[in-house]
Amino acid sequence: MKMKYLLLIFIVNACGTADPRFLSKNFYFSEEKTVNVGDAMISVEAGIKTVFLYLTEINAIRQELIYGGIDHNVIQVDYREYEINKRGTFIRDAYRQSMKYDLNETHTIKYRTITIDVVSANSSSITFIVRSFGINPEYNGVQWDNK
Repeated sequence: MKMKYLLLIFIVNACGTADPRFLSKNFYFSEEKTVNVGDAMISVEAGIKTVFLYLTEINAIRQELIYGGIDHNVIQVDYREYEINKRGTFIRDAYRQSMKYDLNETHTIKYRTITIDVVSANSSSITFIVRSFGINPEYNGVQWDNK
């Protein structure tokens, strides 16, 4: 009887979880965050993680907003999107864009469904608060904390 339970536990662990979807992000809503030039202000990765025995396969998309610096109170932000699969991580060329925002006009950055309030920015770093990510608190059906 004990052997049957051990075998059942092994099979359940080997086959993975019932919900293989995952989401990770590098920010919390309404919290101040500071990043340096070239670093991701926002990075969100969502996808499916399949585990079979001891092999793991991930199919996901990572979206990033990257701080590009400031010139005459105009900040540059780059959007990049990556595809992650068993072959590696690849930038999706059709999903890249550079934007400029004039802080003399507004301190709020809006791109697609993302809203960010800029607290301060200089040539080496930016401090900001993420106000919304559009489809929060649920992203592709995966729940996340809404801190």
